[in-house]
Amino acid sequence: MPYFRQRGDKWSFTINAGKDPITGKRKQIVRSGFNTEKEAQKAAAKIERDLEAGKRADSPTLIEFATQYFETQVKSQVTDSTYWNQWHYMSEFVFPVLGKLKLDKITYLHVEKFYSSLIERGIKRGTIKNISLVLNKTFKTAQKWQYIINNVMDHVKTPTYKPAKMKVWNTDEVKRFVEGTQGTKYHIAFVIALSTGMRLGEILGLHWDDIDWERKQLTITRSLKYDMVNRLHTKDTKNDHSQRTITLPDATVAALLEHRSQQLPGLHMVVNFADKYALPSEVSREFQMQVKRLKMTMIRFHDMRHTHATMLLQMGVNVKVVAERLGHSNVTTTLNTYAHVLPSMQKEVADKLNDVF
Repeated sequence: MPYFRQRGDKWSFTINAGKDPITGKRKQIVRSGFNTEKEAQKAAAKIERDLEAGKRADSPTLIEFATQYFETQVKSQVTDSTYWNQWHYMSEFVFPVLGKLKLDKITYLHVEKFYSSLIERGIKRGTIKNISLVLNKTFKTAQKWQYIINNVMDHVKTPTYKPAKMKVWNTDEVKRFVEGTQGTKYHIAFVIALSTGMRLGEILGLHWDDIDWERKQLTITRSLKYDMVNRLHTKDTKNDHSQRTITLPDATVAALLEHRSQQLPGLHMVVNFADKYALPSEVSREFQMQVKRLKMTMIRFHDMRHTHATMLLQMGVNVKVVAERLGHSNVTTTLNTYAHVLPSMQKEVADKLNDVF
C-alpha cells in the first residue's frame, strides 16, 4: 500500500517496490510535488499497475544497467580479453548514441538508426555484427532481471554480414612454405601451426616442458594474450576443450629438436631475438612477408589452422579427432566451419561404395 503525506501545500507518496534484482536491496519509489491528494493517489495507482504488469517505474539508463551487468556477471564469465573487447564495443560505439536513454524508452527505431549510423561511418560489417551480439546479450539480461518487459532487440534486424571466404593451402603449398621458410625467424611457429592447427596465442604461450618427447605429444594449457592495459602475459586457456594434448608428427618433433639446439636455454619455445615473448603482430607480419617472398597464395596466419583442419578432413580423419585437435567444444562447430570440405568427401564415399557394389 502506498504511504501518502502532505508537506506544506504539496503531496507525496512512497511505494514499496520489492527487492532490486541486482543488489538484493529493498527498493522504494518516492514521488512528490502533487497539488492534491487525489493527484498523488492517481499517480501511485498507475505505478502499482505497472509493477503488477512487470514494468519498472525506475528504469535505469543503458549505461547504468550495462555497467552493473558487466561488473556483476560478464567479468566473471569470460576471459579478460573477451570482457575488454565487449566493453570496448559498448563504450566506444553504443554509449555515445544510446547510453543516456532509459532501457524501457529505447525503441527498435533507435537501434536501427544506430546501426545505420555505424554503416555511414564506414564501420566494418563484422564489427557491427559483434556490437549487435553484445547489445542483444545486454538487453536479454535486462529482460531476465525484470528491468524491461519486452526485448526491443527481438524486433531489430541486424545488418547483413558475410564473413570473408576461408582461404587454405593444399598439401603441395604447405610443403613449399615449410621448406621455403627454413632458417627464418619464426619458422618453428609456422611448422607448429600447420602440423597442429593451434592458434597463434597458444603457440606463443608454449613452454619447452609442455612437450612429452617420449610420447611425441604437446600439451596446451595456456595462451599468450594482451591484458586490459595492452600488456602481454600468458593466461590459462579458457575452457577444458582448449586445454588439450596433441600428438605430433615425426617431422614436427625433428623441427622442434633442431630449434631447441639452436636456441639459448630458456623456458619459452617461441621467442624474439631479445629472448622475450614474440609479439603476435610481429609473427603475423613475418608470416605475411614470407608468403609474399615465396610468391604464394596470400592467407592469414590463422588460415594455417584452417589449412590443417582441411587437410585432416580430406585425408578421411574422423571429424571428432579433428575437433579435439582444434580444441572445439563440439563436433558441430567443426562441421559448420569446414562445410566446404564435405562435398569432396561425399564424392570419395561414393567412389568407395562403387568399389563395393
